[in-house]
Amino acid sequence: MFCLEGIQEDIIEELAGELNATLDLQPWDKYHCVAFDEIHIRQNLVFNKRSGEMLGYVHLGTPDEELAAMDRLLAVEVEGNQGEDVPPIANKMLCFMVTGITKVNNVKAVIGCFATRNLSKEMLSSIVWDVIGALELRGLAVLALVCDGAGVNHGFFQMQPPLKPEEIWRKEEPKTESGVVFCTMNIYAHGRPLYLLNDPPHLLKTARNCLYSSGQVTKKRKEKGKDAVRLMMKNGQKIVWDTVVKLYDLNKDDTIRMLYKLNQEAVYLNSYSKMNVSLAARVLSRSMAEVIRNLKWSDCTELGKFCEVMNDLFDMLNGANSYQHIRTRNELFKPYSSLDDDRFQEFEQILGYFDEWVEESKSSAGDKTAQAKRTLSPQTLHGIERTIRGFAGAVCFILKEAEGSSIPPSISAQRFSQDDLEHYFGKVRARFGGNRHPEGHQIVTNLTTTFVQRNLALRGRKKGSTAVNRAVFSEEELSKPLPKRGRKK
Repeated sequence: MFCLEGIQEDIIEELAGELNATLDLQPWDKYHCVAFDEIHIRQNLVFNKRSGEMLGYVHLGTPDEELAAMDRLLAVEVEGNQGEDVPPIANKMLCFMVTGITKVNNVKAVIGCFATRNLSKEMLSSIVWDVIGALELRGLAVLALVCDGAGVNHGFFQMQPPLKPEEIWRKEEPKTESGVVFCTMNIYAHGRPLYLLNDPPHLLKTARNCLYSSGQVTKKRKEKGKDAVRLMMKNGQKIVWDTVVKLYDLNKDDTIRMLYKLNQEAVYLNSYSKMNVSLAARVLSRSMAEVIRNLKWSDCTELGKFCEVMNDLFDMLNGANSYQHIRTRNELFKPYSSLDDDRFQEFEQILGYFDEWVEESKSSAGDKTAQAKRTLSPQTLHGIERTIRGFAGAVCFILKEAEGSSIPPSISAQRFSQDDLEHYFGKVRARFGGNRHPEGHQIVTNLTTTFVQRNLALRGRKKGSTAVNRAVFSEEELSKPLPKRGRKK
């Protein structure tokens, strides 16, 4: 029987059984990536007739709930409130998804849901390690953690004891020491490292938002006599959003133009379009850099360089499958299968680009606040460094373990992202009438229903293919001769 909230033990057991039943798996094919994120839910209480529970309260596990209850009791004594100690109603659902890293490993499922409200980094750390322990004890090795750049997630990463393994992909030591934790010890795996990453699409979106706020002064700041929130500068050139608007207005009425994807929605942003990753990819693109280079605007070369660097970084961290680089004619989408890949050197060059930018901003005149306005936000810079070093470290860890094998592993970069989890959130919202804030019990019900339907489906050969899933059919059934077809009259 599936539990209503918390770690789904039965789902993990099913995934472990499917992984063990798969033939020809190498030791490095059993590594997985765990992604976690929160989805907003409706604050509502629902009575479950089967279990007799009242669903909708914050549910973090027994130890965390006892600590939270103790904090509430202390707050009642200090404030002198004589009211009852009622647990808070949850407004978010923290979900965990496990995904296989290599091409052979097709594990992908949501394995845990926790109702939360005002989650702290200490509570998040306890929940994450419980999920990792449940996976490791059943043979699902966890090599990487992926999440967005929220403040709670950043605090959770920074509170982990740092581990600096041998960085095979780096030819020299980094120029600056930012103190970003990108690797820690997996306490359930006897010395195996655990790499920490931020979601690459979220990084691209936050970098675009920093560019959007650069040089713009809102009405409220004008009334108070303040300058722009951010004014990014590099090598004496301003990197501002007004240049993007000028490029759009320059050829928006032309029939044939290079920036055909740069439309009004991507240039004039609102609160909803700021959260759209695809619109950010239209601005921070190689085509934008080529247009600036062809126009020969002398004061915009650094903007073109910034767009080119973010485009290459996003492409190297977003390869979806083995054929994407052939279809798109972009070698940056190619799966990782060798330690001699040139993209590891490009990662090093990108880190050097941002290190140089930070050093230049520190050497400029003004206080620390004015210096920080000249570059990207500290959260974005830390996320970029953590993602590059964590991703390259995890990939090189697998490739070094598989070094010398006849069949090298094929690693798609998109396995280290939250795309599958965001896709699951979209399915949940669409399943219940396009509700942007579904109820907590609906998310858990959809989780169990989807997994049961997945197991009941016959995962045999696909239509038009002769491939057979040996995990479903036994060797005796496969060796039996097929019956002869009757002759048509």
